[in-house]
Amino acid sequence: MAGISESEFTPHIYPPFPVAGISVASLPSFKLSDLAQSLSLDSGSDRRKQLLRACHTDGCFYLDVGGDQQSRKGSLMKDAESLVKLLQPIFKLSQDEKDKYSPSDPLALFGYKKTGVTVVDADNTPDCAEFFNLSKDDLSRARKARSQWEDQDSFRASQPEPAPAASTRLEPPVLAWPRIVHDHQDRVARFMCECHEICLRVLDTICTEYGFPPATLRNLHNFTGTSGDHLRLIRGPAGVGQRQEQQRQQEEEEEGEEEEGEDDDDDDDEEHCPQQIHTPSHCDFGTVTLLFNWLGGLQIEQDGEFKWVKPVHGHAIVLVGSALGRFTENQNSGISCHPVKHRVVSAPGAHGRFPRYAMAYLLRPEDDVLIKPLDLAPPLFGAMRSSQGDLLSLDRDGQVEVAPNTAKEWIRSKARELGIGETQSDELETSIMGRI
Repeated sequence: MAGISESEFTPHIYPPFPVAGISVASLPSFKLSDLAQSLSLDSGSDRRKQLLRACHTDGCFYLDVGGDQQSRKGSLMKDAESLVKLLQPIFKLSQDEKDKYSPSDPLALFGYKKTGVTVVDADNTPDCAEFFNLSKDDLSRARKARSQWEDQDSFRASQPEPAPAASTRLEPPVLAWPRIVHDHQDRVARFMCECHEICLRVLDTICTEYGFPPATLRNLHNFTGTSGDHLRLIRGPAGVGQRQEQQRQQEEEEEGEEEEGEDDDDDDDEEHCPQQIHTPSHCDFGTVTLLFNWLGGLQIEQDGEFKWVKPVHGHAIVLVGSALGRFTENQNSGISCHPVKHRVVSAPGAHGRFPRYAMAYLLRPEDDVLIKPLDLAPPLFGAMRSSQGDLLSLDRDGQVEVAPNTAKEWIRSKARELGIGETQSDELETSIMGRI
């Protein structure tokens, strides 16, 4: 396949999603107005109950973020599209340059993730998706450092005295990401803040319907708190199924040996995706994920099989993560928010002609939050109190559980289960078999 072009992300020319002959998931759709408004009760209670039901069953639903043309409100979906167009050159950088942004600690998950870090089957077939994960906290620190540096120079320029020695001056902030991110960090931060607030409104809605005290979940996910929140830019190679892939390979072979010697051979290797699986089956580690995508490829497990999730114009997709499942776990009734198992594969039909770009905001609890069922009055949750009055979680047999992980520990343990940071197949294979 030819190298990446500047116009690789082109949603305005994508054909309709091909629904014929494939199994498509049936998912409900909600508007922003269906979500709880500032923790207050409103007339949308029936819709909130339907949203909670979606969280209990499939763990996945559509959310209309296309904006209101009549009131001229902004469209978060358009903002996402614009941001992907802005940031897509990251994936055009040389592999050596991209590798500079790979985390020194793979379990930290921030920075660049190249293809092949995880495997997609028991044969250790590597994945074929690239990520660039931008930490909310890293962005906040970088913006603060930049502001201090700019204020310093502005102040010194206004003084009549000679500038102090260089040793007393703040150094310009070190680039933690590619230049294009650094240059547009305010824009990225605004987008992350908007996504964060929408995720919190989803949690407020769940709080209302569960009978949690107001802001119970919101208070575990403060935007200014230290956490694993991040924005993820995703790229997967084009791939139109085994038959089309074989046809493409045959056409390339017929073009002659002169093509085999061209400079983009490395790109061909990079774009090779043997099993057509970009990301293996997993549940997201955190609380909720707000996903923006324009092409097919996402599949969720529904009714015992993987079904396609159709991209809907103007709609993001909300996915329940494992932390929310744990927070809402109900030992007595077994009713809790259902972490959705999903994977990403090559898009079907004509959608497969295009590289798949997507963007996701992953909301995670603050690092020191304990991942355990929330303290609710019986009979909703199985729990008991120690002689000191501390709440103790009970397992399914009514026994006191071991001390729960903090969110930071939880995320790292889930990353290990997915095989991130590991090189051999034992742990990787268990992740493939569904121990996510």
